Amino acid sequence: MSSSLEDREPSSEKDKILQAEIKSYNNEIGNGGSDISLVATNKYGSSQSLVSSDTEQSVSVWSSFSAHVNYINAVTGSSMIAMPFVLREAGLILGGALIMLVALITAVSLVLQINAGRAVRANTYQETTEVLFGWPGFVICGLLQFAVPFFSMMSYNVVVGDSLPKVFMRMGNLEPGHILLNRELIITMMTLGVTLPLSCFRNIKSLAHSSFVSIGILIIIGVCISVRASAMRVLEGMSTGGIALFAPHLGPAQAIVTFGFCIHQVSFTLYRSLDESRTRWNRTTYTSMFASAGLCLFIGLGGYCSFGKLTQGDVLENYCYHDDLMNVMRGLFVMTVLFTYPSECFAAREVIETTFFRERQPPTAVHHYGITFILVLLAMFLSFTTKCLAFVLLLTGLFFSCPLAFILPSLLSIKARKEEPTMSLKNISALLLLVFSVVVEIAGIVTIVVDYDTVSTCSGGQQMHYCYTEVNGTEVQIAFPFLSLSPSPLT
Repeated sequence: MSSSLEDREPSSEKDKILQAEIKSYNNEIGNGGSDISLVATNKYGSSQSLVSSDTEQSVSVWSSFSAHVNYINAVTGSSMIAMPFVLREAGLILGGALIMLVALITAVSLVLQINAGRAVRANTYQETTEVLFGWPGFVICGLLQFAVPFFSMMSYNVVVGDSLPKVFMRMGNLEPGHILLNRELIITMMTLGVTLPLSCFRNIKSLAHSSFVSIGILIIIGVCISVRASAMRVLEGMSTGGIALFAPHLGPAQAIVTFGFCIHQVSFTLYRSLDESRTRWNRTTYTSMFASAGLCLFIGLGGYCSFGKLTQGDVLENYCYHDDLMNVMRGLFVMTVLFTYPSECFAAREVIETTFFRERQPPTAVHHYGITFILVLLAMFLSFTTKCLAFVLLLTGLFFSCPLAFILPSLLSIKARKEEPTMSLKNISALLLLVFSVVVEIAGIVTIVVDYDTVSTCSGGQQMHYCYTEVNGTEVQIAFPFLSLSPSPLT
């Protein structure tokens, strides 16, 4: 489908109706009118509407609450523990402003994305791009929608490889170099024993209840980071180099934040969960985005104020091996990513199935399990190549999340208003979003090229130098007994 429904000569009565509806809808969304109620069968035979009336029965309080929880949980993933690193790269004030700005811009892009889907009667992101930009648009959108969850799977494995060796070392009192502390072995065991079996489920609704638990765990982690902040500052002395209010690496910081806030691959599902109401969608989008930004700032400020310029891409890497409280936090966070992993695999697998096998739905068992097996193992092997979580998030955010979350929605919004001049005031939001996207893409690429060594470097799993002290001329490790607020030499 190489042109939009507005451009084509009407070949059927249905096309005539749809063209009239699109023109009417363009006027309605441009003037900020109320919801309209239309039901049309899309080209795949689905009668699921994207447009409904606000006079329909409202969703329950629990449904609205669940939508907010699912929304926030979609944002809170492996990028959450990279938020202190974002503040290190951009500075305390600039980084905080960046998080709030990306939250606002993401909310705008989500509204534009759904408006475009409503305008062309599409039920998914890929359908919307195919209607407006033809088969090339469908393929590009599919590639972006696949890459974001796939590299999220890889980032989860990096978190597992970073965190569990410290937990196992403390639990078993193991010495460095022990076979059970081998990073690749641990990732392989968790993949084959946990994430692969969970990812093989055809329906992941049974894991949906974990959303609220995941958010709760992140709040607990944020509290524990804040509790440890003063002790870590004393432990490090002046080695952190202080707290910068402004820092020059805005491009990498923006890419990581964009990775975290990019949930456009699940936006249509979230929209339908809100009874397909434009008013509820707008309200839920903005409130959830800013609630997510608040959680990002909570964890980011606590981590950055604790470690300053020593802040790692995975802030949990900054804590000593024998910090019992933070080892519990490491274990809890690993648990959340292990149970979030299947939803990312589900999203990546669905793109492959709908792109290459959409004429043979539902997929056969061979296709389902074969694709799952390949995706999970490929993500596992790729995670062996790096120990730097922030670098994975940076590259994914820059080259995949930014186009998916900002560039494509702005182009879709402009294209959907075919009768409006491109530079029309009705397109101002989309145009500003497009300009922002291009600027941050250029800034991010330039930063990577100029300062590659800095943005790609991390502790590599090594314990930080401030976790050692000298006792009677012998270097010993620092330990934090559980719930202790002050460190002591390890005995």
